[in-house]
Amino acid sequence: MAEDRLMRVRYTYESTDFDQLNALFAGVLRREDITDPILKKEHIDNIARFNSVFSSNVFQDEYAVLYELMVRRRMTTGKWELMEPVIEENRQLIMSAPQIKIDKLKDDYTNSDIYDAFISATKRVFDEICDTPFMGT
Repeated sequence: MAEDRLMRVRYTYESTDFDQLNALFAGVLRREDITDPILKKEHIDNIARFNSVFSSNVFQDEYAVLYELMVRRRMTTGKWELMEPVIEENRQLIMSAPQIKIDKLKDDYTNSDIYDAFISATKRVFDEICDTPFMGT
């Protein structure tokens, strides 16, 4: 999604990685504001820590898109309906980003449906992450 920053594919996920990825992203990405002042401070600390540890997008597929929303667009809190237009305006970047393997969907979808299927999968991951209870730092 970020055309001004070189993105390199560094790792392909194994099935056991997704719980850890969801937990990592759940410390930063939330659907609603956190109201508890202590947890809110921990959320802010998590955002800063995430941004410093992951200064470039090393994530794959749906997580690469969510990373760009969180880090480049600073959208760490919000409903999917807020994020979806930002994703849509970056459609061409998403389709050509090296971290995103659209080809894996070609067997199940027509060319016109592949992007929509990928965005649906990204929304599913977003929902899984946001449904994870915020545990703090």
